[in-house]
Amino acid sequence: YDTGYYELIGVVSHKGRTADGGHYVGWVKHKKADRKETKEDQWILFDDEDVTFENWSNMVGLSIDLQGGKADTQIAYINIYRKVTVKPEGQALGSAAEADKK
Repeated sequence: YDTGYYELIGVVSHKGRTADGGHYVGWVKHKKADRKETKEDQWILFDDEDVTFENWSNMVGLSIDLQGGKADTQIAYINIYRKVTVKPEGQALGSAAEADKK
């Protein structure tokens, strides 16, 4: 069923003082934190030919700071979300019982 929640799964950000002069990069969530092996969400940064893995704390921390506020800070321009749904207990998503509800 629909939870009304959305999960951030991608970001396009820009670093530079103007839209004409600067650099756009893309971020995609790679692995969600499970609080056991993975303590925080892991993301992939696509920066031209460079592809690197980053932890969430690095994305919003002082080294990158997607929140903006300084002249040369990266600012998130496009955020991509995925709808969070939960299957009713005892039913698989796409089951006949679920189809009957529609």
